[in-house]
Amino acid sequence: MEMSTRDARETLSVRSQGMLPSTYHLKLPAMAEDIPTSFYQPSNLFLKADAKVFMEVKLPEIKVAGVTVSNWEVMEKIKNLANPEVFQTLRVANYTREVIQFEGEFESLRSTRKVVLMLNGKSIKLSGFSETLKLRARQAEMPFPAKEEWEEYFAQRGLSSFDEGKPGERPDTIRIRGMPVKWFTSPESEGKPCPHVLTKAFQKFGKVRQVGIYDPSSTLGEAGNSAFSSFGPGGTTFLHFEAYVQFEKYEGFCSAMHDLKGMKLMHVDEAGKESVARVTVDFDKAGFLSERNIRKRKQVEEDMKREALEKQRKLEEEKLAEEKRKEEQLKAEEELKAQRRLQKIEEKRLKKEQQATLAATLKAIAYQRKVEAQRLFKVLLAGAAEARLQEEQASLERQREEEKQRKHREEEKRERERKERERTDEDGNREERKRHHRDRERPEGRHHKDRTEGRHHRRDKHRHRGELEDQKG
Repeated sequence: MEMSTRDARETLSVRSQGMLPSTYHLKLPAMAEDIPTSFYQPSNLFLKADAKVFMEVKLPEIKVAGVTVSNWEVMEKIKNLANPEVFQTLRVANYTREVIQFEGEFESLRSTRKVVLMLNGKSIKLSGFSETLKLRARQAEMPFPAKEEWEEYFAQRGLSSFDEGKPGERPDTIRIRGMPVKWFTSPESEGKPCPHVLTKAFQKFGKVRQVGIYDPSSTLGEAGNSAFSSFGPGGTTFLHFEAYVQFEKYEGFCSAMHDLKGMKLMHVDEAGKESVARVTVDFDKAGFLSERNIRKRKQVEEDMKREALEKQRKLEEEKLAEEKRKEEQLKAEEELKAQRRLQKIEEKRLKKEQQATLAATLKAIAYQRKVEAQRLFKVLLAGAAEARLQEEQASLERQREEEKQRKHREEEKRERERKERERTDEDGNREERKRHHRDRERPEGRHHKDRTEGRHHRRDKHRHRGELEDQKG
């Protein structure tokens, strides 16, 4: 007999020896498939059933322009019909003019089955539409390969049995995508997925031969990425990663495929808080962990390492060259600064010298002006005396010139007088000779008398001339 949802739920406390940590309490339906199973106890990892419902609403033909169907209104109608069950998530998966498809998630599979019974075949009445909309619901099944699929896949490649194939080229490797990085790290892995943790986690299904971690930074694609290289381009850390797990036996592979079908990963922290991650599981079709691809990846990894080393070497050389260039540039700038400092010092020195020279010149000019002023002052003071002296000298010169002229006139006068006397004497001599000649002709007494009178006359004449000259002088 089916129980109601509230009556069917009960609190299960599963201790660490069973499945969950001692602090974890989970309200679960009374169904074994809804109880999380331990996946990797040291990291508090569990496998939990993925409970989803797929719903489809057929839309009526819209004849009036401008009338639309509200997705939000449809979702609210669906939530009301599912009450008291509560959707953890509800979203539009697809939308066309004919149908709207929704995807909802619940806490447990029992809730999904109950909601399917409650919703499938129901009718929804929307505002603005006269006719009702039909609702179809079914439990969503996540895509997952069946045993027949991988058997057929490897049979087409000529593998009749597990033992005939080589590791990685037979059904022994599973591929898991969407694995949270932080759930599979270790203190030594520096925030990257740890192969050792991954191996330990999948040992529960069977003995693990090896594991590989897909590196999205590789250029070889799915079949050529390094399984153990650094995670992410340039050490970039991703939130999720893709893992490959290879089992030694076929049973381990089948056990893992069976137990992971329709499950999602769940992590419970120390406070009991749950976090889930939906992972995609498939069998490896690319031979990621085959011997051939491992060798290829190793070769590529070695080439990449060589390229990285070469690139690092070039970068270091460029860095050294850049440092040298910067050092030379800095040195040149320092030399330029030193030259500018010296130039400024020299300019200051020259300026000081020019200022000193100018000051000395101005001082000399001032001194010369002072001396000249003093001289001019002295000249001005001595000007009158000099003028008087020059006037006196000029007066003396005039007097001398006048004296000279006077003497010259006197000389000329004396010369005239001399010449006059000479003429007079000559005349007198002529007269004397005439008288003498007459006296010869006359008697002796008369001649002596005339000669004596002539001498007296000349003497008186000379005396009178000398008196006149003395008066003029």
